Amino acid sequence: MRAFYSITPIKPFVFIGKYAYLCKHIRKDTSCKMKKRKAAKPYKANVNIGSLIKAKVREKQITVVWLAAQLGCSRTNIYKIFGKSSIDTDELYKISEILGFDFFKYYSSKLNDKR
Repeated sequence: MRAFYSITPIKPFVFIGKYAYLCKHIRKDTSCKMKKRKAAKPYKANVNIGSLIKAKVREKQITVVWLAAQLGCSRTNIYKIFGKSSIDTDELYKISEILGFDFFKYYSSKLNDKR
């Protein structure tokens, strides 16, 4: 297993796998007293945008072929979008314009719920 060491003088960490260890002495030997901490995970909004887009397409009774033609991509790419849990903002904006629905409100409502 490969270990990575930080050079920060205040809080040195040793990263082994997915765990970060706080170490008093920076050295390759991991036998010093370490506190095991999980590395920080990136924020996930828990909005499955692909399934929301799929539901809106079914609600408006739009075919996948028509949506693919409007976006300028293949039909298989639309099915890949349906399976995504996150999506690029430019792509989401184009889909929002085509379907006439604001998908960004799902993310903004999650932000308002957290406050």
